[in-house]
Amino acid sequence: MGNHDGRLQTRSAAHYLDEGRTSARLQTTLALAARTLGFPTAMINILDQSTRNTINLIGTGAAAVSPREEVLCDVVVTSGRPLEVPDARADARFVGLPGVIRGEVGCYLGVPLAGRESFVIGTLCVIDPRSRTIDSDLTSRLVEFGKIVEDQLDLVRRLDEQRIDGQVAVAELVAAIDQDQIIPWYQPIVHLPSGRTVGFEALARWQHSSGQIHDSKQFVPWPRTPT
Repeated sequence: MGNHDGRLQTRSAAHYLDEGRTSARLQTTLALAARTLGFPTAMINILDQSTRNTINLIGTGAAAVSPREEVLCDVVVTSGRPLEVPDARADARFVGLPGVIRGEVGCYLGVPLAGRESFVIGTLCVIDPRSRTIDSDLTSRLVEFGKIVEDQLDLVRRLDEQRIDGQVAVAELVAAIDQDQIIPWYQPIVHLPSGRTVGFEALARWQHSSGQIHDSKQFVPWPRTPT
């Protein structure tokens, strides 16, 4: 991955690393994947240019943050393809990795997770400290779980974006009030039989600093946005 693509991938991954990104639904899916595939450890990881960040974990072992070059997930994200390692201790590519040396990783199966920007931003992986056989059915089932995790990650991101948008909108409206940008527009009330103006209705309008005039329907609901 080139430097430019690496920066874009890191920017995409950052959307999934904010505090509170982990959800109970993700944890439930992860537990189901571990139980269905029969692995003691399962992880959802987000990788930026330099680190692997574990945002959900079933089982024990891995540190929350590790250098990319020290984990098998780096190969999954770099290649964009599933990685099947029946016995990491017998694989020259991985035998020197810290998790393998500590005895935490024997068998590893990982699949890529794509973010909204179409970059691979992480992995869903299952790990067994023992070596074991990996067949195509096992990999296919983990791929399906990966699709579910991608959907759930995007849902959590969308909900978080809506919360942030609401906070920004309210803050901007408060500033507009302080700067006297909310002004009255007077609409005449006409007595139809006589055609006489009998009064005026005051309507709130936002005279935005950009020069645009916003109808009250565009900004009155904003403070009601859940935060």
